[in-house]
Amino acid sequence: MSNSPEIPIDSEFEVSQLLEEYLNRHGHAFQNAVARRIRDMNTSDGPTGGSFWSVLGTELPVTADKNTHVDIFCTSVWDFGLKSNQYFLIAECKKSDPGFAHWCFTKIPITWSDHYGSHIQFDSIESAGGDRYYRGNVELRATDRAIANLGIPITTRKNKQGEKSYEKDSVNESVTQVLRGVSGFINYITSGRQNGIEIKKDRKQIIIPVVFTTAQLLITDADIATADLVTGKLPENQIKAKKTDWIWYNYNRSTEITHGLQMVGTASQGYSNLFREFTRTVAIVGPDGLDSFIRHNFNSTYW
Repeated sequence: MSNSPEIPIDSEFEVSQLLEEYLNRHGHAFQNAVARRIRDMNTSDGPTGGSFWSVLGTELPVTADKNTHVDIFCTSVWDFGLKSNQYFLIAECKKSDPGFAHWCFTKIPITWSDHYGSHIQFDSIESAGGDRYYRGNVELRATDRAIANLGIPITTRKNKQGEKSYEKDSVNESVTQVLRGVSGFINYITSGRQNGIEIKKDRKQIIIPVVFTTAQLLITDADIATADLVTGKLPENQIKAKKTDWIWYNYNRSTEITHGLQMVGTASQGYSNLFREFTRTVAIVGPDGLDSFIRHNFNSTYW
């Protein structure tokens, strides 16, 4: 017989409450709710009425600079007759700290010297012959949606000193994690061990990273380069943040979390090699933008 004490019947309620608190705090419930919503939207109505995506699974173990898990990974379900593209979605789910439930974004006016300011880009791979031979590349697309380069979680609450505060890194931590997942996913599907995932060798594979969050998203189009050179401060009342459902976020990815494939080719004229090498785009999707993002037609000219 076991010597472990049994939980008294009158404490089951307390344990249940603690379990609920844990699941909510660590975002497991949110992650599974997102996965179910994507699955339930997978209808025969097409990208404008249903979902572009089919859920392949959750918690996919992959390795980039370290072992990690992809929260949700999906594949495209619509065949547009184009033999060049096969899409994968790599998702990170982030339940925001209630104290920092607003993620605010702005554009950085000067990044690389000659990149296209209205463009976004994603990792892509192509078969180079055989089961384990692939070439790494990027997919560059134009977009008419807002593009941000700087994300700051803020709170409208005041601390003990009566000051409002901000949290520095949770946006970039989420973006770094999903880009690590992208690299790990590429390492996995190019390793020859991807028996559970159909890879169409006659098509380019485009991998789109997304962060789903419970945080409300706001964005400003203010020019932050107008700060005073003496004080470092912006002109008063220049920042006017407005709510948005989802945005594109251009982030300069560290080489430590880059996949193992060597990039082929060079950037075209007028297109920065630094932008091509380092910048990757992540969709940031708020709670009121999930349906819109999932219905987005990624086969269109503008993303």
